[in-house]
Amino acid sequence: MDHVILLCDLATPDPEAVKRALRQVRRFTEADAVRMAREPGGLIARNLSSEEASLVRRALEADGVAAVGLPSAQLPKLPQSRLLKRMEFQPQSWVVYDPLGRATPVPWVQVAALCAGAVRHFGLSSAVSQEWVRDHTGLAGVGGYRLETEVRHSVEDNTLFRLEILLAGGGMRFEVEAENFLFGPSLSRPGVGPAEKLAVLIAQFKAHAPHLRLNRGAEALLANPKAPTVYSSRQALADDSVWLLWRLASNPGGAA
Repeated sequence: MDHVILLCDLATPDPEAVKRALRQVRRFTEADAVRMAREPGGLIARNLSSEEASLVRRALEADGVAAVGLPSAQLPKLPQSRLLKRMEFQPQSWVVYDPLGRATPVPWVQVAALCAGAVRHFGLSSAVSQEWVRDHTGLAGVGGYRLETEVRHSVEDNTLFRLEILLAGGGMRFEVEAENFLFGPSLSRPGVGPAEKLAVLIAQFKAHAPHLRLNRGAEALLANPKAPTVYSSRQALADDSVWLLWRLASNPGGAA
């Protein structure tokens, strides 16, 4: 049965301690250990055997890092996310709008956690250029011209900012893409970047619902939007949402 390793709290472990623990799994290369140790989320490793999970957990605890090993089947199921373009903050509820503009109020007591961060995104783009050049082959006639087409491909490495809102019980999950969300006029002015915009949203959530649990990424944006927590992929951020749901279920009244 597949097992996972989960941190017990929000405290950031020493990456060297995490690397040492992951080296207990013989099939992991040094590069694997380094890559996983760099991830900022609370879910340290997946797809471990029961024996491997036990070795990693004991090694972490030997370095003072509180962690647990669980069968993957015991992790909370992450619900499908619903993309939001608009929301409102009201004294008694958080109001979400669907693509048709219909409003649904959510009582603040039902809003349980926020998971945010900067996510690295790789994409492939193509640029096509065309130019008429003189033809010297004679195929286009004497003094003729032919059209040359050049296609250039490039890999884009962008950082996108995401916020996930988790409702109590893990039944619903909403997502905000900072680059596409309809922020108000005060945040839509030039010079206000997506990290700053998300930080304001998180602060507004916390003002209305102080009980909200936050992941490291949301805490980092609140503290300093110019120094965000970066996740290697969209899946890495989703794993942190799973970790938050697990913390909510295992420690309902405590801190994340």
